[in-house]
Amino acid sequence: MLKVVRNADDLPKVGDNETLTLDFKQTVDPKNLGELAKDMAAFANSQGGTIIVGAVEENEQLTRYEPLSEAFVNEVKRAYDHALRDRCSPPPAVEARTITVKGGVIVAVTVQPLDGHPVAVSLKRGEKTPAEGLYWFPHRKGTHAVPLTPDELLRFMVLSDRRKVATWLSEIPPGQRVLQLQLPSGNPTMPIETEVRLELDDLDTVIKKNAVTFRVLSSDQNVTVPAETIKRVCRATYRWYVHAAVALRKNNRGELVAIPLA
Repeated sequence: MLKVVRNADDLPKVGDNETLTLDFKQTVDPKNLGELAKDMAAFANSQGGTIIVGAVEENEQLTRYEPLSEAFVNEVKRAYDHALRDRCSPPPAVEARTITVKGGVIVAVTVQPLDGHPVAVSLKRGEKTPAEGLYWFPHRKGTHAVPLTPDELLRFMVLSDRRKVATWLSEIPPGQRVLQLQLPSGNPTMPIETEVRLELDDLDTVIKKNAVTFRVLSSDQNVTVPAETIKRVCRATYRWYVHAAVALRKNNRGELVAIPLA
């Protein structure tokens, strides 16, 4: 799940591991725009993520923060901005922040996932190819950036709506997953509301299987809702709401099923 790092309180703790959405780097080469663009595109083509420059890792586990000079921090931030503008197409939403740690400052680069269109990285002669004007599409697999295969690229474009839903649902904190499932009624201003618990263990299930499972609290039954029928996820005061274009019915075995509505 993407966590935006805005200040020192949001930083991972020593002992935390790299994840699908978190990359530790002791330093980077500001002149290697292709490498910077690759890391940003890989996060944008997955679930988003944060690159922390000044984070020392061993075997993908954070061991300490090593402060950077302010001059180098500014150079790094300019380099990521340059790589974003000149080497990523289309450019995803990226924010580079200076974070104060004990002894100095580091950089946190947060990349938002981009829905509906994969982000390509333009290659320059000598970067993986002797040719010029070629593009590749990295994505995040585990803790590494690897190319999308042709099949994965096609699936990426087909599944863009599901990725959007997965991103929405990932924003709901684990402790707030009892929420209101809102369903259409005859009156568009008065939806049917059902209290449910979101059963979300793996975002890949949402994307690959087009499935979101809820526990309906009144009947103590699970129901699987097609991800593509979820139109909106929002928070009002202390409760989350999920709007889905389905009707809940019981089949002949008494099980709850979600029927997509036109």
